[in-house]
This record gives sequence, structure tokens and C-alpha cells, in this order.
Amino acid sequence: RITAPLRELNSMASKFSDGDLTARSPVTGPPETQTLARTLNQGAERLDTLVASQRIFVADASHQLRTPLTALRLSLDNIADGVDDEFVREDVEQATAEVVRMSRLVNGLLVLARAEAKVTAAEPLALRDIVDERLTVWRPAADERGVTIALRGSVVDDRPSVLASPGHLDQVLDNVLSNALEVSPDGGRITVEVESRADTVVLS
Repeated sequence: RITAPLRELNSMASKFSDGDLTARSPVTGPPETQTLARTLNQGAERLDTLVASQRIFVADASHQLRTPLTALRLSLDNIADGVDDEFVREDVEQATAEVVRMSRLVNGLLVLARAEAKVTAAEPLALRDIVDERLTVWRPAADERGVTIALRGSVVDDRPSVLASPGHLDQVLDNVLSNALEVSPDGGRITVEVESRADTVVLS
């Protein structure tokens, strides 16, 4: 009766030290071990909540900074293309290098926040809603270059659900759209296609 609750507490402490902030101990045994288990569980709950809040903040802040940084870089590229003055061009190139450096830092923070975040189980997500949201975010950056982002496909008027972890599809779309914008010529066109094939949906 005495050692079993202590082994439970030790097991929780070991998991906690390994980074599993969800570890909790059963409240069993003599009153003293029950009190200790409750205290440890409450402390673990508060710590888990604080760490989760910090990760969410870092991920949200990094995510929100990506779009304006991309738009700023595109604007600097446009300025550089239309400038003949060597000194102005040098200043623009230095500013562009700083924006690129900031973008790398932001991307690094975003990757770190997502890597440290708890892995969430896949759940049914409305693909069309996610696509619409990401296109809305990226269109201002595309407009700066006169690039058109169009959506087409066999399920454009549908709301197909796909199994995925929340946030993962957003990240994939952000990466693909960012790359597409970077290589698209001014006045170009990016087409996002959603196509239903049997029990799957193909996004391209």
C-alpha cells in the first residue's frame, strides 16, 4: 500500500523529466501520498498550460509575420528592378538581405514552435475552408506583383472533409504558395486546384 503509490509518483516524475507534460499520477495510497499526488498533478497542469500558451503565442506571432515580410520583400524586388541609381540599388539590396534574414528567423521560430507542440490527432477538416483562408492571406502579397491566384476544381462548390492534424494543411499551403510567388513572373498566374477522386481529394 505504501510503495505502489510511490512507484506511480516516480513514474510520473520520470515522464515529466523526459518532456511529457501530460503525465499525471493516480491519487491513491495513504493520505500523505494522495496529497503529494494532487499537488504534483496541479503543478503539472499549470506548467503544461503555461508552456502550451507560450508555444501558441510563438507560432501565431511567427505565422502572422510571414505574410507582411513576404510582401515587403516583393516590394523591394520591384523597387530594385526600376532603379538605375547604383547607391539606391545598394541600399535596396541591403534592405532585402535584412528582410530575408528576418524571414529565416521567423520561419525558424515557426518550425521550432510546431516541433515542440504536442502532436494532435487527425480529425475531419473542411478542406475548402482552409484553402479559402490561405488564399485570402496570400492574395495581398500576390497583388503587389500583379500575380493572380485562382481556385478551380471539381469540388469548388463542395465542402469535402479530409483527415489531418489541425494546422498542418495550413503550413503545407503556406510553403507551396510562398514558393510559387517567389518564382512567378510579374503579372503571372497561380492556380490552386481541388479535385475529388473516389474517396480522396487531390490538392495541387
